[in-house]
Amino acid sequence: MTARQRTPQKSRSFSRRIRFKAPRERVFDAITTLDGLRGWCTPFVRGSGGTLRFEFEGLSQHIIMRVDEARPDSLVKWTCLTHSALAEWNNTSVVWDLRQTGRDQCELRLEHVGLNPGLECYDHCEVGWDHYLSSITGYVERGRGTPYRSSGKGVGEALKRRRPENSFGQRRNGARSLVNVEQEQTPHTIAGESEPAHP
Repeated sequence: MTARQRTPQKSRSFSRRIRFKAPRERVFDAITTLDGLRGWCTPFVRGSGGTLRFEFEGLSQHIIMRVDEARPDSLVKWTCLTHSALAEWNNTSVVWDLRQTGRDQCELRLEHVGLNPGLECYDHCEVGWDHYLSSITGYVERGRGTPYRSSGKGVGEALKRRRPENSFGQRRNGARSLVNVEQEQTPHTIAGESEPAHP
């Protein structure tokens, strides 16, 4: 990652700009394919019928995002339908805006519309998003992200150092169970192409 900075808070929603030493097609694929999402966010993500379901090892929670738009190599929009641990996320939107800035270089502007500093979860969600943005950078530029794990490397470890929390700020309930993910037979990308999915 060449640069990561806070963007001015016009809407006061969480936002970041990140520059990648990679073509925007690679960043787009990391955001729009199940293998891509598994490489930097969580290994437990499924997609079906325009929705994505994110689950997290060791946590009894999930996030369901509806894919509202996926414009090849330029824009992706999600709406959070359900966050089982953070109701503040429900009906918020995540906007991924990509721009080519040079040969094999691009910039991503991420905005989580509705996630603002007035929410109790904001500080911890900010730590989580910053981790995931660093993870997607590692995945895109070096082929190695740091998806959520309840132990070891990843955002789980970063948040545990602050206090026992989940991937986006909700306190853990102490339960330690591996999320059971069934084998999927759904399209492999949210952009529409179909490939076999890998758990």
